[in-house]
Amino acid sequence: MTTTEASFHEAQEDKNRGNEHFRNKQYEEACECYTLALSKPLNDADRAACFANRAAAKLKLEDYEGALEDCSEALNLDENYWKALYRREQCYLKLGRYEEALKDAKTLKEARQISSEEVQHIEQLKEREEERRKEEAITKLKEVGNSVLGYFGLSVDNFKLDKDPTTGSYNIRLEK
Repeated sequence: MTTTEASFHEAQEDKNRGNEHFRNKQYEEACECYTLALSKPLNDADRAACFANRAAAKLKLEDYEGALEDCSEALNLDENYWKALYRREQCYLKLGRYEEALKDAKTLKEARQISSEEVQHIEQLKEREEERRKEEAITKLKEVGNSVLGYFGLSVDNFKLDKDPTTGSYNIRLEK
């Protein structure tokens, strides 16, 4: 057996030990084994599997940024690795990055890996987050407005903000 074959065999053993640790819910140990395997020569398919498996362990450890990076690495090696894409979509959701989650979900739906309902759920989450951000922006604008209007003996409470239900835009009017 050549040195390269021996290293490849060791990498496979590391990967298998990582899988065993994962099954036993020993996620940190699983990450270590997958990292060890990735430090050795592997073909692209096994390398992608190690990245995706390490991402799964990192997801369990709530290391969403790390899992996201690993999923992207796996997808760089195999763009049709649906498990990695699904895990990356889950990372984006956990990180509140709904636009990216929705993009991955749509790709998964086109590949018939997830249902339309799951895509709709992500769209709803994205819309709720956008609404929350709008409300947050309005609150900040009110704070700034109060700080400026205070010099004139006014407050934003002297103004009425009306949302147009057809366009979603806002109109401001002075109340006495």
